[in-house]
Amino acid sequence: MARLGDMGLTAGVNRFVASAAARGRMDLARGYLDTALISVFGIYLAISVVVYPIAFLTLPAFLTGDSLQQGRSLLPYSLATLVVASASSISISAISGLQQTYKRSILSMTSTVVLMAVTYALTARLGITAFGIAQLAQAFFLLIIATFALNKQMPGANRLPAWSLQAFREMLSYSAQVQIGSIAALVYEPLVKVVMAKYGGLGSLATYEVALRLVTMAKNLIVAANQSLVSAFANIVEIDSGKLRALYHRAFRFTLFASILTLTCVILASVGVSLIVFHKIVPLFITMVCLLGIAQCINTIVVPVYMLGLGTGNLRYNVCSHLAMTILGPALGALGGSIYRDLGVVAGISVGLVAGAAILAIGYVQHFRALLDGPHGERSERLQ
Repeated sequence: MARLGDMGLTAGVNRFVASAAARGRMDLARGYLDTALISVFGIYLAISVVVYPIAFLTLPAFLTGDSLQQGRSLLPYSLATLVVASASSISISAISGLQQTYKRSILSMTSTVVLMAVTYALTARLGITAFGIAQLAQAFFLLIIATFALNKQMPGANRLPAWSLQAFREMLSYSAQVQIGSIAALVYEPLVKVVMAKYGGLGSLATYEVALRLVTMAKNLIVAANQSLVSAFANIVEIDSGKLRALYHRAFRFTLFASILTLTCVILASVGVSLIVFHKIVPLFITMVCLLGIAQCINTIVVPVYMLGLGTGNLRYNVCSHLAMTILGPALGALGGSIYRDLGVVAGISVGLVAGAAILAIGYVQHFRALLDGPHGERSERLQ
């Protein structure tokens, strides 16, 4: 629900604010921020108004007694948190667009402290409702502090936010493509799990889930380190495209080294993880980790290309990569599962991940390499 309501505007704000700031147009950056804030806030508010009576009336079908009362008491806080958190995510994305990722990290850590403090203070008196209030307090804290930080750098702090149709159209054309990829990613995991459950059974599904989480956690460490590249690419391509190549190649070398090192360590540690989780060596688990680890390593190596697409606004290869993984992963998993059962499913999924990476590699060869080898190529070489 959160991904659909967002319309991809959070990613759009990051890129467009970075681009405007690079040109010294902080007024334009403010326009993108205000438009995204009003749009997302309005959409989530409308969704919450519609959802509240429906959820209130249908909760008795799922909950009874005290659980029903608790569920209904949490409902308004949950929906209010959804609305406020959507606005705060836009503001935080704008902070990233201004090349201030460190502020985003500080906000994230301090907001967690707020969440824990409010929960601790209210749980004894309010019970489970305290969690709903704490989440809402965390969302408000993020929105207020992020807005304060942005107002110090952007004009228009003393006026009400203004919605711009032109800014909305610009961001929507970009954000719609981001949203297609997000929806594809959202559908991917349930489809894969259905295929695994069908051909491997619930036991194999549980084993796959553990293997997937292990490999994904390692991958996410590397992806998180690359997140700031989006605003950096968007900023540099506006200031001096000659520096783009140097930044890309530094990011690629780091990602290549980190991917091979991290996921190799995960594969080597799979025997120890098997002993800890299953209290014995499970060959199926180790094989799954090896297949997924190799596939995710290849997939992670092209993350800088993915970020380059987000930063420069050319998203067709990103979208095609997501669609390929979402279609090919379950399809090849089903084909492999019909022959080799659970391992066949994992092999098919792994091939789908590699196919997604191959599309991004093709995108680099066909489009991004020409961009990086543009008129500033020689200058960028010296920057390395």
